[in-house]
Amino acid sequence: MSGWSSEEARRFLATLPAATVIVDDDRVVVVSNEAARTLLGVGDGALVALPTRATASEPRTDQRHVLGAGGEPFLASVAWRGIDLAGAPHTLVHVIPIREEERDRVLAARDLEVLRHGTAIAELGIFEHDHVTQAIWISSEMRVIYGWPPEKPATLQALLECAHPDDGERVGAAVARAHDPSGDGWCDVEGRLFRPNGEVRWVRTRSRTYFEGEGAARR
Repeated sequence: MSGWSSEEARRFLATLPAATVIVDDDRVVVVSNEAARTLLGVGDGALVALPTRATASEPRTDQRHVLGAGGEPFLASVAWRGIDLAGAPHTLVHVIPIREEERDRVLAARDLEVLRHGTAIAELGIFEHDHVTQAIWISSEMRVIYGWPPEKPATLQALLECAHPDDGERVGAAVARAHDPSGDGWCDVEGRLFRPNGEVRWVRTRSRTYFEGEGAARR
């Protein structure tokens, strides 16, 4: 797509059945197709969240929750790759919903574990943290784990403040390591949390941070 104009790219995206957008380096949508506007409610000028920008030689694919046009998250296969549009670097993004019957297989492949203590079985919660906007999305199951109502804003600080005092330093250190560009981005930590009703729960958090850039420029 090197040297294409926005209009040429728009005509190409219109032929694709998948929800597809092209974003610039600021993650602003410069071209979108009808499927993207219908499924995601995303049109030109919108801001989208991506875990990292791919280069043309390094396309990425991931399974993650994205927000639909009605504001409800759904599980989707997201593929993105770097392209050259009108002489400038951009990212082409495809979003394909994962059918309900595939959900269990996909989540199992993420190597997320359910933690058992005695006869109690913890729910399986999912979260996503966009380090560019600092926005955090948490699933309804994770709100149950933390005892949070739907209207409570989710922030990293609020999540960390739920940690038991005896575990807070260790949990915070694990999060800091995961956010360190010199590391591999993995966070795997177990600890106790306080729920609003005073109940203490054991949880295990397993996540991975993805970085942009190389060497000293990695962030």
